[in-house]
Amino acid sequence: MTDLLNRVGRSAFSYFSGETGSDNSFVGNIVEVDGLRVQVTSQLGEGGFAIIYAAKDVTSGKTFALKRFLVFDESSMKTVIFELRLLKELKPQPDVVDFITAASIDHTDGRKMKEFLLLMELCSRGDLAKLLQTSKEPLSPRNVCIAMSSLCRALTALHAKSPPVIHRDIKLENLLIDSAGHVKLCDMGSCTTSSHYPNQDWSGNQRSLLEDELCKHSTPMYRSPEMLDTWSNFPINEKLDIWAAGCVLFCVCYNQHPFEDGNKLAIVNGNYRIPANDSRYTMYNGLIKSMLTIDPRQRPSATQVLEELSAISETHGFATKGGLDIPLPSTPSPVGLSPSVPTPRSSFPNSPATEEPASGVPSSNSSNQLSAAAASSTAASIKGAAGSIFSKLKDTTKSVVQSVQQTMAGKDLDLHCVTSRVAAMSFPSDGLDPGYRNSIEEVKNMMESQHSGHYTVFNLAEKSYPSTR
Repeated sequence: MTDLLNRVGRSAFSYFSGETGSDNSFVGNIVEVDGLRVQVTSQLGEGGFAIIYAAKDVTSGKTFALKRFLVFDESSMKTVIFELRLLKELKPQPDVVDFITAASIDHTDGRKMKEFLLLMELCSRGDLAKLLQTSKEPLSPRNVCIAMSSLCRALTALHAKSPPVIHRDIKLENLLIDSAGHVKLCDMGSCTTSSHYPNQDWSGNQRSLLEDELCKHSTPMYRSPEMLDTWSNFPINEKLDIWAAGCVLFCVCYNQHPFEDGNKLAIVNGNYRIPANDSRYTMYNGLIKSMLTIDPRQRPSATQVLEELSAISETHGFATKGGLDIPLPSTPSPVGLSPSVPTPRSSFPNSPATEEPASGVPSSNSSNQLSAAAASSTAASIKGAAGSIFSKLKDTTKSVVQSVQQTMAGKDLDLHCVTSRVAAMSFPSDGLDPGYRNSIEEVKNMMESQHSGHYTVFNLAEKSYPSTR
């Protein structure tokens, strides 16, 4: 890889502007990457320290995706090199976007900077998010099996490495579709080999730093409970990819996300609802529930999910390999963007309205209707702050039992009203740096100021706190 990165044509960098961001002068020029001469035809996306272009081989006319990194520090450089090496190692894996070649060069124009070029296959059919948005019909159960099998094969390849490689950003937008309809995993910029095992000896500062790091490399709606609640002391490893893949499975079945807007309390409590009127995707319900298990130690591995998909395929006569069998959009999609480069988000039509709770999960009896909000097409905003790809669910009934989020006493307390008289919350923190959890002092002040003498607290946790509070 070192030799590969050192072999680069100078023509690729003669248009460098000195800053990250859009560089339209780069479009239309011929650049050389490790001896391969390509013409940059268009810019597909940008953000952070990476810009991605469509490029065409000047000799053969074959099209590629060209990802251009601009890095200014050692840490970012190591991240880019790790991504390049990982893609090269995964090259035999057909369910991962194909690595072609890469190159690099140093810049010394008043400050140290390094530039990398990564040439990959161009998946010209877009991504699964766009497919679900634009398709006139929901994804068929057969296509669900093909897409999820492809994702699980890619995850198996990552998790089988020693140490396991954790993707950390599994989502619809990172599942691209090539010209033959094959689904391929992209964007290895968030990958890591670091697993974490919080325990009772961890300080609040350690947990806060870890949560910040995890949030920097993930998308809110796909984050697992252990990423948001390090106080649970669950292991943080490759099983977080299984949770995100479970969210993907829910999305491709029901055209909606199980955790709209990435609500922390809903994720930590595994509070999602499977549509009650569904009869088409029932074969996947058990798999969804196992993948969206709160305790990561109880979730299946990627191999086990793949085995379950194979059993479903045999029972129902589905395929697990091949291309999707529906008309596909032809607009190229950004490929392999860096962690801070989101692809366009979208809202999905034709969402089932009536829902029932997953086993053991509290829910409301109200019906919900997916509003037809238009999608944003920007690809320049920061991932962690990017908006939801789905429109908000609007309550259309007047059920007595409702599940609502409330802001009380001027404080953003995570307090979930299960019924008109029963509320639930996570175990409050007592001390410095409460992280995402409610401060016990704030909870006490709110309850005493608004409900003094009219409430009872039932502690269902394994820990205890002074009754004087």
